[in-house]
Amino acid sequence: FMNNGKPRQRVSAQTFLDRFLKRTQGQEDATIEYVSDLFLRLNELEIANTSTQGRIELAERNRYITKDTFEAYLASNENSAFDPLREKYDKHNMSKPLSEYWINTSHNTYLTGDQLTSTSSVEMYMNALYRGCRCVELDIWDGDRDPRDGLPMPVVKHGHTMTSKIPFADILKSIKMFLNFNPYSYPII
Repeated sequence: FMNNGKPRQRVSAQTFLDRFLKRTQGQEDATIEYVSDLFLRLNELEIANTSTQGRIELAERNRYITKDTFEAYLASNENSAFDPLREKYDKHNMSKPLSEYWINTSHNTYLTGDQLTSTSSVEMYMNALYRGCRCVELDIWDGDRDPRDGLPMPVVKHGHTMTSKIPFADILKSIKMFLNFNPYSYPII
């Protein structure tokens, strides 16, 4: 949709509505007014001001977005695949098997980039949890030996690659800190 036979630097609200929201996403109830409001919000993001495709002029911010801004939209809550009405937590209705609930999950949670050479970071767990993720991945491996007892200390890393490793204990501390500030984040898996 962003490449109509030639690379686009920006896309109009009408094209976004017709070709992306309605045709690609199947959002038949979307309106041009909704898209105009959405474009205004997206163009207030920092990425809109640092885009490699240039800035959208103030007078056109409700009519166009750049490719960079569109990519930010794809990863935003505005483009959630989940129906917000079903997202409401009802503590009295938590009796079904876990497989019957929608749970926001994360794959390779610890990685800051690609799965072969990137850095692993505790902050990626915090980022995932603050974005609503409730199931995080922990690839636990034996690390260096503890000098006190000679036992291996568990680390998290993407095995058999050149990614960095982080102590398992540091991740547990970060999850605990998240839960201290967000005690009703239910469940964490």
